Amino acid sequence: MTTARHPTRLSRGALAAALFAVALGAGGVAAAEAPTLPGVPELARVSLAEPGRVDRVTLAAGPWSGGEVPRITAEGRVAREVITFPAGSESSSAIAARLRDALAAEGWQLRFECADAACGGFDFRFALDVVPEPQMHVDLADFHYLLAERPRPDGSRELIALLVSRGAGQAFVQVTRVDTSPDTLEAPDEPLRLSTKSGDPLAPIGDAGAQAATAATTAATAEPAGLDATLAARGAVVLEGVQFAPGSATLGPEADEVLRPIAEWLMAHPAAHLVLVGHTDASGSLAGNIAISRKRAEAVRKRLIERFGIAPERLSAEGVGWLAPRADNATPEGRAANRRVEAVLR
Repeated sequence: MTTARHPTRLSRGALAAALFAVALGAGGVAAAEAPTLPGVPELARVSLAEPGRVDRVTLAAGPWSGGEVPRITAEGRVAREVITFPAGSESSSAIAARLRDALAAEGWQLRFECADAACGGFDFRFALDVVPEPQMHVDLADFHYLLAERPRPDGSRELIALLVSRGAGQAFVQVTRVDTSPDTLEAPDEPLRLSTKSGDPLAPIGDAGAQAATAATTAATAEPAGLDATLAARGAVVLEGVQFAPGSATLGPEADEVLRPIAEWLMAHPAAHLVLVGHTDASGSLAGNIAISRKRAEAVRKRLIERFGIAPERLSAEGVGWLAPRADNATPEGRAANRRVEAVLR
């Protein structure tokens, strides 16, 4: 078992906290059914539920090391949900400890846990299958992961993985459950259910829901008027208009108009640091795509430094290849949308 104390979390300020709270209360996630995870407070609510699909899943079982995360593979009925609740002054590790103790009281046995930097930080987080914003939020400086199992009388087992983080006073817990009991493989799959703005609790998502999710992602761009609110609510912004040809990291002159609001925002927030994260489509190997995505992020970083005079120490660049798609890689339009750079508030 690996454990670590989390480093001091970097504050985003009172404005970010207030904007984030408004986004959650007014337009983000409607009240839904009570979570089944033991140890969560009464105010906890489910923002996303993916119940009852038969699948094979891999779960992290060790920290990032040697360019990869050790994993275990299990086949069974997989259910996933995201739970949010007020975090108060608790760190992610403190919240995870409370949940771990509650699981232990119900017969769960801890297999692995780690906190932020001890997990592998950026590399570990982007090796996980994480529900996208706004349902799930991960602060790279304050997150905790744990994996536990519980044996069943028939010799099978249940697995549970928790990813815990915080954002502007809210706790976010992504729960992945796997039941490997043979009888669970016979029941039909159930639909994805997502809480909505309208208050319809956990409404099934179809094509309209997918279109709405795509529209929400597209809206999270670097428009000057919404940049403060977007960074406060999501902690990240997609640099729409910064486009790359397949296999290329060349940044054209048209990118200046997209990057100008980012530069102006950085000038207005002298203590802020942004991590530029490159993404690719699914063509080619993971290693090759991580390399090209990092080059794309470096190209954006270089442009912000050389053209707009941003201090180099305020920008860093990373690449995650095709690990975090936002669109279907089966279509040319989807692949183009996935070739992007995002600015993540550190």
